Amino acid sequence: MRKFKIKRPSPALVIAILALFLATSGSAYAASKITTSQIKKGAITQSKIAKKAVSTSKLKTEAVGTAKLKDESVTTDKLGDQSVTTGKLADSAVSAKQFGSIVARDTTTTVAAASNGTATALCQADEKVIGGGFETPVNATNVWITQESVRDTAQNGWRVGGRNFTAANVQLKVTVYCLAA
Repeated sequence: MRKFKIKRPSPALVIAILALFLATSGSAYAASKITTSQIKKGAITQSKIAKKAVSTSKLKTEAVGTAKLKDESVTTDKLGDQSVTTGKLADSAVSAKQFGSIVARDTTTTVAAASNGTATALCQADEKVIGGGFETPVNATNVWITQESVRDTAQNGWRVGGRNFTAANVQLKVTVYCLAA
């Protein structure tokens, strides 16, 4: 039977193992001993952080405020539903000029004597209905009964319907107020 004899490691092998041990344990030691207070301000830059390494769950509450955000960095698609409400807006933060212009569009129709009539004023395709109303002649007092004055979502407009109780035709003018995009 042959016995295996264990040879002594060479000095080069001992030094290589020692170097490997020091190299791997040194970074582990540093990671466990270096605290945030020991890191110099500005030492960790954006290029040194892996993508998606910093997530919402790793940030302190209110750690990132408006002063730390680049212009246009928070867009509509990055906001959750109902995340911005009127209670979270500063006074005068949103003004009319930020909405676009409001355009009034109208239509006039003749409603025959003693009959019902309906008219709809329409916004253009790139506009949004924000309100509406109607007018009848001043001399038509107590002769026009409004049955409806509503937003017409199907046609992107304002619809008014009513009854002309006079013996003469009456002009019905319907106005829709549109928010231009």
